[in-house]
Amino acid sequence: MALKMEAKKLEEQIPETLAKIMENKLTFIELFAGAGGLSEGFIRTGFQPVAYIEMDNYSCLTLKTRLAYYYLKEQGKSALYYDYIKGNITREQLYSYIPQNLLCSVINEFLYIDPLKQGLKHKEYT
Repeated sequence: MALKMEAKKLEEQIPETLAKIMENKLTFIELFAGAGGLSEGFIRTGFQPVAYIEMDNYSCLTLKTRLAYYYLKEQGKSALYYDYIKGNITREQLYSYIPQNLLCSVINEFLYIDPLKQGLKHKEYT
């Protein structure tokens, strides 16, 4: 009987716990991000991206565009994103509506792991 009451109490706490998790979003940094497919799943489940590190320039542009989409959607200005998709505004014009610190969270660098030293190093990728 006591065990059932304890289980019931825990079950009642689940919505409150989920609300706290969503309020204090969990964060992530994505290494070797590519175009951001993995991060899409994290974002859709409530995680907040901190930074993306990717060496491919085109993938970085895709990541910045996805950041722009989520930012504009949150601000109630998703029409600007759709103007970009339709070709009515340029990428530069789209990015001008996005806070610089958000766009700078996409880091275009090459990372490699030195197998002999087992350490993470970076070289600027140009």
